[in-house]
Amino acid sequence: DPDTLPLLDITTRTGGALFNAEDLSALDAAIGTVVNDLEGQYNVRWASSRRDDTPVFPAFTLSIDGKSVSYSAETPFVSSVHAGNGVLEGKLFFVSSDGEDRTTAFLRAAYAPRFVKELRIFLTSPTPYTVSIVDAASGGLLDGWTLSVDQDAGTGGAWIDLASTDGSAIPFAAFGPMLRFDFDRVVDENTPLFSAVQVDNTPYETTGGQSFVVEGYEDSAPGEGEGEGEGPILAVSENAHFFFSGEQTFSFEVWNAATDGSVLTFVVTANREWITAITPNSGESTGPDDKVTVTALSNFSGLLDVGQITVTSTAGTHDIVITWTGL
Repeated sequence: DPDTLPLLDITTRTGGALFNAEDLSALDAAIGTVVNDLEGQYNVRWASSRRDDTPVFPAFTLSIDGKSVSYSAETPFVSSVHAGNGVLEGKLFFVSSDGEDRTTAFLRAAYAPRFVKELRIFLTSPTPYTVSIVDAASGGLLDGWTLSVDQDAGTGGAWIDLASTDGSAIPFAAFGPMLRFDFDRVVDENTPLFSAVQVDNTPYETTGGQSFVVEGYEDSAPGEGEGEGEGPILAVSENAHFFFSGEQTFSFEVWNAATDGSVLTFVVTANREWITAITPNSGESTGPDDKVTVTALSNFSGLLDVGQITVTSTAGTHDIVITWTGL
């Protein structure tokens, strides 16, 4: 018989569960239960116009089919720490995964300002791709919008134009997928998905001054970021990590994805005291083969907290969302 005591110990300390699968039918049932549990997990976010240093303790209640669960933060939320560049600056980021024969990437919104009814993005990629809008069934924020792609023969890139068809805007402070990119093969880890990225923010000059930035990419205009003298391109191996209580370590890699001989310099910071050490907290990379391994040490003793590790470089910034739990 298998020794289940170590597994029981792990599940007890992490709030998990142990599923015994003595035959294939039991295995199918156990996997189905795990899938249902995962599909029932939610990220709770809220938008706040506060920008002061007053600490508050957020509290939430989630009710479904007459059943409710509540959570009250044990650590304070200070809005000025998370204010960034204000409510007018939207943040986008790419998430990618490799399938058996191709790479798929999603452009996601981490935050959307008010009254955005159109979006125009320029992209240059060394790998051919097709792009589509993520539908509402998959949580897409732009379902029902129009999409057009205009190839720019002079730069080898393309302008992607998106517009609302019914006059509705992206929900304020929305978080979720927008576009799906299907590449024609598996993209090598040393090759950037996109070598140039630019959001055209000029349409917002008459709608309130909104803007968008894409994390991990310097705002590169058409023709920039290509060929000789393209400059450094920030690449980071992780977008998120989950810490448990007690002393934990987490490692990720930072490197320059450009191949033109440029040098990327960077510093690494954290916005939570639970991250007790970052080694090294700065460095440089001369190219895809010159990766720097960064290790963060955490010592968390509370119930739950969410923060971020930020890599700030000469080619933009990249945030790694960090979740700590004492459950």
